Amino acid sequence: MKRFTIILVLGLVLLGCRAMIVEKLPPSIPTMPSSGDKILVIPFSDYTQDGFSSLGKRTIILQDSIQTTLLRYGYNTPVYEDVVLKLVEKGIIKAIKQIQPYDERLISDYSKEMKAFISDAFRSDIPMQTEEFRPLDQRTIRELARHFKAKYVLRGRVLAMGPGYEDTTNPYQIGILPFSFKLGSRLIFGIAESEKYEMFSRGALGVMAGSLLSQKNVPLDPEKYELAKRTDIQDLNKWAWIGGTGTLGAFTQKTGSVKKGVVHIQMILQDPYSGEVLWANRIQVEAQPESVFGPTDPDYLMQNALDHAVDRLVEDLHRTIRPGG
Repeated sequence: MKRFTIILVLGLVLLGCRAMIVEKLPPSIPTMPSSGDKILVIPFSDYTQDGFSSLGKRTIILQDSIQTTLLRYGYNTPVYEDVVLKLVEKGIIKAIKQIQPYDERLISDYSKEMKAFISDAFRSDIPMQTEEFRPLDQRTIRELARHFKAKYVLRGRVLAMGPGYEDTTNPYQIGILPFSFKLGSRLIFGIAESEKYEMFSRGALGVMAGSLLSQKNVPLDPEKYELAKRTDIQDLNKWAWIGGTGTLGAFTQKTGSVKKGVVHIQMILQDPYSGEVLWANRIQVEAQPESVFGPTDPDYLMQNALDHAVDRLVEDLHRTIRPGG
């Protein structure tokens, strides 16, 4: 038996010496034959309220998703950096150096409202740019299309792209305990925007549940004590139940919602030489974990929502350009 155990341990150690490779983002492989058509993707207008700090990241992952999806449908696209460089040369866009007035680590413990107040207060002190830029008119679009030898131009708007929270009562997503306290609190006390009210209402529900479910002989057994102290032990058990369930209910105040990734984008396909809009569509997608065991990383959820949104739009675009293709 001892020899078998040693062999088993050595076998497990040797099996664990290999590297485990996990392909989180597989390469894009064309699923349709190339048509030879080139689509010039111009950086989308960003109308989100997240500021410049995350603008670069949003732009890169959006362009990457669009280009890889177009490639799968058989369309070629110019290199994104080349397009940006050309737009900078023409004065359409300008690289903005973000000025960080403070170390964000110093305000990491502040509330969201205070962080937003500090950011807005600093931004209001920055003088507005007075330099005029050349508009992206039809002539400029035609020049860009000729430079990159593109047949179509794809433009668009980003209305929302980022993490969020979904208020839900699905027990499979939030768990049994948060579901019980949240549902009971909503049915008895209703809904309020105040977090303190939510905490007090769930705590009160826990107190009510504890008073109804309390046991006289749990957690302490009165039979093990003197006769004169048994009543006190029973009361102590009751208050232990009330206090425990009330505290448990208050602790669930921060639960009951699931993380999600939200994407709302619009795409417009133009003929760069005539200016005619050939196709336009929009979509809003939310990705959230299916259960409490699902992934909750906000970047992962947003990427899934973005990939789904772009794939649906490009699929519809493809049907417009090549019907039945």
